[in-house]
Amino acid sequence: MAKVFPPKIVSANDLMDGDVVYLTAQNTWSRQITEAVIAPDEAAAEILLAKGEERQDLIVGAYLLDVAIGDDGAPSPTHFREKYRLNGPSIDYLAPQKQSFVAQSNTQTTLSEGA
Repeated sequence: MAKVFPPKIVSANDLMDGDVVYLTAQNTWSRQITEAVIAPDEAAAEILLAKGEERQDLIVGAYLLDVAIGDDGAPSPTHFREKYRLNGPSIDYLAPQKQSFVAQSNTQTTLSEGA
């Protein structure tokens, strides 16, 4: 019995800001998964991946990911890792800076109150 090929799209990270991006039918990168071009078979998937890897000046880490096709024709990731990537980082990278700013603000307030 032949194995069913799940539809795939190409994903990568934007080289300048690290955002998750998807290869479009216009051979550009979009932050919207709904704009991703869908590979229906293995041959098409390999071609799309090769096209994506050509743009190492814009992206890093291009790879294929499995998607399900919704009733509206839009792809959605099937793996939990990719579902998390849709929403951006799961931690607040600025948290240490924010805490430092609050601590400095509190120290300055205390010092000015004591003067």
